[in-house]
Amino acid sequence: MSPRSFLMATRQSYPVDPGGSWGAALAIALTLVVGALGALMTDHSGGIPGPATTVTIRVDQGTSVTIWERTTDTNVLTYSVATLTGPGATFDSLAAEHYTFTSDGVYLKIHCFRDAHSEGTATGNNIAGARLDGVPGYPSGIWASIIVSYALGYGGIESSRVEALGSDLSTITFMGDQDSELVLGFTVDASNTAPAIASFTATSASEGSPVTFTASASDPDGDALSYSFDFESDGTWDVSGPDPVVMHVYGDDFSGVARLRVSDGDAFTEATTAVSVANVPPAIHGVVGVTAVANVTLRVAGEKWHDVSLVLYQGGAVAAEASVIRTPGSPDDQAVTIDGLVFELLSGKVSAVVQYTPLDDPINGQINGANPAWLVLTGPEGTEVRLHHTFNVRHPETWTWTLEDFRAYLVGFPIRFEGPASDPGSDDLTFSWSWGDGSVDTVTTYFNNGVGPDGRVSPEVRPIAVTDVVTHAFASGGTFTVTLVVSDDDGGIASATMIVTL
Repeated sequence: MSPRSFLMATRQSYPVDPGGSWGAALAIALTLVVGALGALMTDHSGGIPGPATTVTIRVDQGTSVTIWERTTDTNVLTYSVATLTGPGATFDSLAAEHYTFTSDGVYLKIHCFRDAHSEGTATGNNIAGARLDGVPGYPSGIWASIIVSYALGYGGIESSRVEALGSDLSTITFMGDQDSELVLGFTVDASNTAPAIASFTATSASEGSPVTFTASASDPDGDALSYSFDFESDGTWDVSGPDPVVMHVYGDDFSGVARLRVSDGDAFTEATTAVSVANVPPAIHGVVGVTAVANVTLRVAGEKWHDVSLVLYQGGAVAAEASVIRTPGSPDDQAVTIDGLVFELLSGKVSAVVQYTPLDDPINGQINGANPAWLVLTGPEGTEVRLHHTFNVRHPETWTWTLEDFRAYLVGFPIRFEGPASDPGSDDLTFSWSWGDGSVDTVTTYFNNGVGPDGRVSPEVRPIAVTDVVTHAFASGGTFTVTLVVSDDDGGIASATMIVTL
């Protein structure tokens, strides 16, 4: 027998005060509950029927009541218990029904007035169901299950009153026009026993790595269990389902507790466990890049038809080559430029060999001729260094011009430093460059979300990878110890040191 059909049969056995007074309603409710206890039967493990234990849950044990009223469309009406036990709530439907909802703290009273004289399913007070929410131990709410009293209005259908009971919202009451009333109660089967939690544990982990939560629980009644996990104890159940083992990745270091709720659908039990997620310091990846960029120009003047060649070496390997044959005209028009030569300052010396080979050149009648030559370094912002040498046909010792290390000529040039770093957590990263020359450090912070500082706890998982690019010009030559420190917003630090010689 369904709950609604059972209640209908039970209610017909007891007269109800149509006036609906709260005192009379209480007496009737006690009679109904006693009658229900005597009539309900449950099967025990031995197969012998026995009485079920049903108790009434007071309205003021919850926090709110939701009522489903249907007038063409379904109206879902939610009121706080404080409102219902205080001034009460009202609602006017499209069918000119004026509802008043109140509670004495125990039961819910629904009064309806409609100034009409219809019959049957055309009458008012059309309720599909009512649910009490916020009762501890009943996360799914408690549906109205007993009719404490009722008052039938004009043309109402008495048997429809039970349609206000239970969670089936497909049918509604037709309690009548003029004044009609329903007083509903909320009951639960107290024979149900809440689940028992044997253990709840969490593994330790680092930010960006999963934490495994393991719950062990049982239900004395053999009911299926649902497990809900609140990973930060912030009041939000992050995961719910039948699995007692779940994993969660914290986007930031975390020290606190996680909550577990195990429910059998009617009652639940909660537990907490400590969670420790360690911060992971940032990491600097690979070799920090230290480079300078310059155009290298070879300019030759003096006697015609002599050729000059340039070979640039970096770390002992050929980096670039160029040559000029002196012809009639302006030396500037005959100069050759190697554009955008990148000097890798941590890869060893950058040297140059400029070679003059007059013996295989066409004779120009000037045995004592000379060819002045220049190497011009030009930085991207216009910084210029000019180096000079004169080749002489009569002096072979001048035919090879060697520059052992170009780095000494890069004083004042902007040196580019690149520092790649990452962090597995949802952290901000700050790059601090100390130049070793007494100048002010260069500091840059990169926000993980691209907008503003990271909060104390970052529940979202957003690993960050950044390459900080800065430039610095050294005012004098020498050997400088440059230090890069990368820190996250939780105190993690990584550092790298490089020696720059100019």
